[in-house]
Amino acid sequence: ELLEILRVKDADTRYELKPTGGEDSLSTPFTTLPFTIREAFTDFLDITSPPKPEFLEVFAHFAVHPGDKTKLQDLSKGTEEYDSWLEHNYPTLPELFNLFPVSIPLELLLEKLPQMQTRFYSISSSPNMYPNEVHLTVSVVKYVTPSGKQHYGVASNFLANSKFGAKVKVFSRHSDFSLPKSPATPILLVGPGTGLAPLRSFWQERAHLKDLGQAALFFGCRSRNEDYIYEKEVANAKARGLLSHVSVAFSRDSAKKVYVQDKLVEEADMVVKLLTEGAHVYVCGDATMATGVKDAFKQIVQTKMGLSAEASAKYMDELTKSKRYLTDVFGAALPSKKADAPVPNTISFEVLC
Repeated sequence: ELLEILRVKDADTRYELKPTGGEDSLSTPFTTLPFTIREAFTDFLDITSPPKPEFLEVFAHFAVHPGDKTKLQDLSKGTEEYDSWLEHNYPTLPELFNLFPVSIPLELLLEKLPQMQTRFYSISSSPNMYPNEVHLTVSVVKYVTPSGKQHYGVASNFLANSKFGAKVKVFSRHSDFSLPKSPATPILLVGPGTGLAPLRSFWQERAHLKDLGQAALFFGCRSRNEDYIYEKEVANAKARGLLSHVSVAFSRDSAKKVYVQDKLVEEADMVVKLLTEGAHVYVCGDATMATGVKDAFKQIVQTKMGLSAEASAKYMDELTKSKRYLTDVFGAALPSKKADAPVPNTISFEVLC
């Protein structure tokens, strides 16, 4: 669609951009290798995220209609008008062209568009259980904007639509989100939705360890029948003693919505017991959930340990500093009119060395 809008006749000829204002004046990913226009918009540049005010300012210079130029200049100021427009439209680049016809030079567009950002996923498998594979647990993102446009998450849909044997560019990075050195150390695992991903790798890894300490899992989802991912695996892990306790919160199966933080408060005595025994806490999921869970722990510590609000906050800070309270937080709110239910998928990659 974008190639048609830009009237690109040959999207597969290779080009090389050269900076006109010195070697450091061009901040695109194409300065060192020839690329095709198709590759630029498919593999390198972000054409799905909504435009920032500074991009709209550039866009305004090339507006076909005077009224559009004025509107774009107003939006580029980044005021409440921009916020309201963004929330309603949340446009991709092709949608922006349809809203405001412009005649912008292709080379300038390549320079001004932001680079596609790396997506980070937690590994949801143990290398001891799957030595030649890496598993990812991904929610396929689909949502409708308030203006009625259907949008799709770039990375999640790319992975979901990839064929068996397809090659995907990946890299790994170090993370402190790992099991304690001693298998006997108790652990508290909190991971609603696809936040269960790294916790799955934990119970798989514990299958290869001895003298295990207690492991309490707190999982949450909308409905048992809709998105209780790895339900059979969780039950099997508990039966084998890899998980000593499992508590599941279903937010849509009853009149009152129940979340993982509610389950933590219900199990406050056990939580405090494990904490006093030196438990490590692992929380994985979206930022809103992580904040609610942290507040729940503060409430539990304050109530059950008889601490003041200030002392309980300090206690939690000490857990974090000593790396006994670790978080793996992801995601962002989508301005959707009605978001589709996420579709969790387990995706396995064969590691070729």
